[in-house]
Amino acid sequence: MTTDVKVLIADFLRTHKRLVVPQLGAFIVKTPGGEVLFSELFKRDDGVLRGLLIDSGASEIEAAGAIDRLIFDLRHAVQGGGGYLVAGLGIFTAGANGTLAFAYDPQAGVAADPVPVPQSGSGAEAAASEQKQKGKRFSGLRQSVT
Repeated sequence: MTTDVKVLIADFLRTHKRLVVPQLGAFIVKTPGGEVLFSELFKRDDGVLRGLLIDSGASEIEAAGAIDRLIFDLRHAVQGGGGYLVAGLGIFTAGANGTLAFAYDPQAGVAADPVPVPQSGSGAEAAASEQKQKGKRFSGLRQSVT
């Protein structure tokens, strides 16, 4: 597979009105060349995204795996208190009641990897402390096993 799924999504939405990411939601273009919205209401696989991946050189299995990986990475980043950047489209963050919030920003970074979203207050400090503790537990486990 030669093309990143996030790049395909951004490119596709420049010339089309909607794209469903199965089991996640749909990107909807309000006006041609204008703002892009995201809705979790449209999750049913219409085959378009998978078809784009296959047309770019992926097999059926690779296409399904790329979509699953995108969903996993996005949810993992957001549930971890961060955000997930889709270059050329915007950033996903946690919304109310476990939903996804999407902020459209066509100038959003050139890197299309998960990015941390700064948080204020002790919640961010607690999350950082918890990550350090997890690292200590795992490194201690690794040392005792070897």
